[in-house]
Order: sequence, then structure tokens, then C-alpha cells
Amino acid sequence: MMPVLVTSNFLDGIQCVLSSNASGCGWQKIGSFVNLGAYYLIGIPSSLLFAFVLHVRGKAKKAYERVYDSTIPIEITSCS
Repeated sequence: MMPVLVTSNFLDGIQCVLSSNASGCGWQKIGSFVNLGAYYLIGIPSSLLFAFVLHVRGKAKKAYERVYDSTIPIEITSCS
């Protein structure tokens, strides 16, 4: 999952900077088309591809086990 997240965050940062630069130069229409393309034409189809075609699933159960099976005591004691 990390390579997918790294790529996504990197490209999202580039898209945000370029969209802000275009907006600052007075090209708001170009920035809106970049946002439309980035999120709706690339983001949604790629998320559907990863979820339903490639079966890339989240690792929430492993993360839950890692947190709650740790050696740190998690008992709550009353202060009264």
C-alpha cells in the first residue's frame, strides 16, 4: 500500500501547487479543469480499478491488532 500512497500524495502535492499557481496568475478556469481532471477523471477510475479489479484491500484489521495487542498496558484506573 505504501507505494500507492506515496505516489498519490506526491501527485496530489504537484496538482495543488500547479492549480494554485494557475489561480494566482488569473487562470481560474484552467485550475478548475485541472481539479476536475485530477479528481474525477483520474482519481475515481483509479480507485475503482484498485478496489474492484486489482483487489487491493486495506489493512485495517492488522493495524487494529498491532495497536491493541501491544505490550503497553491500556487499563483505565479511576482517580477518585
